[in-house]
Order: sequence, then C-alpha cells, then structure tokens
Amino acid sequence: MATKENLNGTSVSGAHIGGQASRRLAASVKDDALTPCVPAGTAGAEAANAIPVDLQLVDADGKALKSSRRLLCQALDADMEPAAAAALTLAETGDGDEVSTSARAGLLITTSAAGKAQVTMTDVSGTLAATVYLKVSPVDGLGAPALVPLTFA
Repeated sequence: MATKENLNGTSVSGAHIGGQASRRLAASVKDDALTPCVPAGTAGAEAANAIPVDLQLVDADGKALKSSRRLLCQALDADMEPAAAAALTLAETGDGDEVSTSARAGLLITTSAAGKAQVTMTDVSGTLAATVYLKVSPVDGLGAPALVPLTFA
C-alpha cells in the first residue's frame, strides 16, 4: 500500500487518507438535501374564508428534514380536479418563500432551510361548504406528493 508524507514528516497510508476524505464528505453533505422527502401538512382553522397549512418536509420514516426544497402547490376541488383561480387561490404566508405569483390555484414555493413553509388557501366566493385538497409535490430531487384535506364550512 502506498504511503504519503504529511507536512510534519510522518507517513500516512493511502487507505487512511481515503477513509478520512470519505468521512469528511459524508459529514459535510448531511444527506437531508439528498434524501427523498414527503411534505407533511397540518391544516389550521378557517378564518375569513382562508385556511393556513403548515408544511414540514419529512423522510419516509416521518423524521423532519432540514433542507430547502422547491414545492409545487395546487388547489384541488372536491372532485380532486384542479380548481379554477376564480374559486380557490393560494398564497405563501409564513416560513418559506414564494417563487411564483400568488392569488392563483397553483403556486411554486421554496421551503425555509429548516424544511418548513406555510401556504394559505382562500375560498374566493366565501360561500364554499366542502372539503377540498391542497396537493403539494416536491420539485427538487426525489419525493412523493402529499394531499392535505381542507374543509370550508
């Protein structure tokens, strides 16, 4: 096995150098940015014809991921069809950043570095009495979409 001399004159084997490098790389990557994710959503209470949804990226085991990712959010009607912007609109209202324009039935957002975001769905007419859905799909990397039911009364 080949050896290399350190700056201080001591010898280190190639296997030792490679092992240190791979451990440093694994520690620096902190797999959250590469881990497949599912956006978990928790709906809040309806107020002024709007329902906020807190989102947290989680892995397959339900462990929160500390990673910023882009998410495509879509408002679906009671029949799970894409909603018209005249009926339901979305806006990013908390953690995270809005990438596309709000007040539409579809929205592209970026989660915070902690993997969190908040999206609010609004019933434009104020007369909806049904359960509708927020579909949230990861855009960056691997992941699976999530459906969050929202009941307007």
